[in-house]
Amino acid sequence: MGPIRFILLTLLLCSSQCLGQEAPPAVTLVNVKTRNETHIELEWTKVNNINTYALKSSDEPETPITGLDGNTVTHTVSSLSAGTKYSFTLFTVLEELRSTGFEFPAVTAPPAVTLVIVKTRSETDIELEWTKVSDINPYTYILKRTGGTDTPIPGPAGNKVTHTVSSLSAGTEYSFTLFTVFEDARSTGHDFSEVTGMFPMFTKPFNDLAKGKRTGREKQIKIILCYGPDISVS
Repeated sequence: MGPIRFILLTLLLCSSQCLGQEAPPAVTLVNVKTRNETHIELEWTKVNNINTYALKSSDEPETPITGLDGNTVTHTVSSLSAGTKYSFTLFTVLEELRSTGFEFPAVTAPPAVTLVIVKTRSETDIELEWTKVSDINPYTYILKRTGGTDTPIPGPAGNKVTHTVSSLSAGTEYSFTLFTVFEDARSTGHDFSEVTGMFPMFTKPFNDLAKGKRTGREKQIKIILCYGPDISVS
């Protein structure tokens, strides 16, 4: 083999690293921009204005990603399962070279509760009950009252969750939103409204009515029951 042919063959077989090129830097942070039960939208800042990346998830083929204009890249991973944690590895790609992999987890949103019932109620308390979304996954819950703060609720043993909302006003309607929580992901909210019981002062007139006694307050009591505590007819 002549010296010229040997040099050409060496150049063809030599990698880019032999010619002085280095692997590109790795991405250092990936954010979850949006998510739902089946999709996760990822976002990261471009490395050295490089547009090409590769995303690998557990047990799935590698996905090539090409960034568009701007200094950030977005990519949506779809066809996922609700309330599930996934592991990803992201590579920066420059020609034949790639960075070390940046590994990160991300979770999909869990399913939402579909029904909440009132187990008991009084003038100041409402005891709520709902069926767990899953007995397998470690879901917790957050209850938000309109105008109030978020209340975290653990998922106890068994397939039912109960929670008592207290320090309420008698004869009042309250609006709530219940979220299922999995790690840092919330479900869509389940909205519902419930009312507290009436004042104990109405107990005696009702008992009198049940016994056939007329007290002169029947009309007022009936209207309060139908339309709430703000309407009064003498």
